[in-house]
Amino acid sequence: RDGREVAVKVKRPGLEKSVSDDLRAVSTLVGIARKLVPGAAAVNPRELITELGIAVRGQMDFRAEAAHNRRFAREYAHLDWVRLPEVYDEFSTSEIITMEFIHGTSPKKYVEKRGRFDGDAEPLRHAPARRVPRSRASPTPRCRDNPRSCV
Repeated sequence: RDGREVAVKVKRPGLEKSVSDDLRAVSTLVGIARKLVPGAAAVNPRELITELGIAVRGQMDFRAEAAHNRRFAREYAHLDWVRLPEVYDEFSTSEIITMEFIHGTSPKKYVEKRGRFDGDAEPLRHAPARRVPRSRASPTPRCRDNPRSCV
């Protein structure tokens, strides 16, 4: 209404049912694979599919996304290289999220332009995380040896 550029994310009708159906299909396939593929029985498919469901459904909850966006923006406001779009609640619902459009640079292009990453990433290493597996909390050997390959 006032001329600001915005990004609008709209939830597709029937998305929850589609996701539930897909997760059920994946669960069935994983159950079959556990019986047919040697070594697959060692994997806990229920836990994996539960985690996948939590992650996917979390992406569909636009009110939660808005709250996480605001919290993240507050927690990292002191880092000049981290910028999150403002959420416009008056134009957002559980089905639509409207945010400030930010013309930015991808992390890869940022590093290419600067030749190196010189931001203070240490606060991100200890960032509050929800259900992040330990393996994702520390860099892989490839990332430790060549941080540019992980951008």
